[in-house]
Amino acid sequence: MLHVLTTAEDFLKAFKLQKHCNVCIPLVEELILDYFADIARLKDFHDIENVNSLKVAAYLTHWTLKRRPIQILKYPKKHEYLEMIKEVNEWFAVALLTNSYFNRKILWTQRS
Repeated sequence: MLHVLTTAEDFLKAFKLQKHCNVCIPLVEELILDYFADIARLKDFHDIENVNSLKVAAYLTHWTLKRRPIQILKYPKKHEYLEMIKEVNEWFAVALLTNSYFNRKILWTQRS
């Protein structure tokens, strides 16, 4: 859970969205529980011990899109990433997918 939570917070900071969006911890918890339930079913069904990194990233992304853990608190009138706020969970899912798949934290670059 900590990985998803810290990645979400870092994501919001990178795009200066902390004042406009919030990470909902109960939704992150649900996301993680659903993810682990799916991984357990996958391991049971295929009788395997380890799941490849692509499956891990895919399941994590799926449940992020389904649970939508980042909540919009308020829409700003003007903001550098105004259009991004509407799809903040989708953008976060892409960031989480990238981080999970490559198994490292990828920093986001900001426009200048």
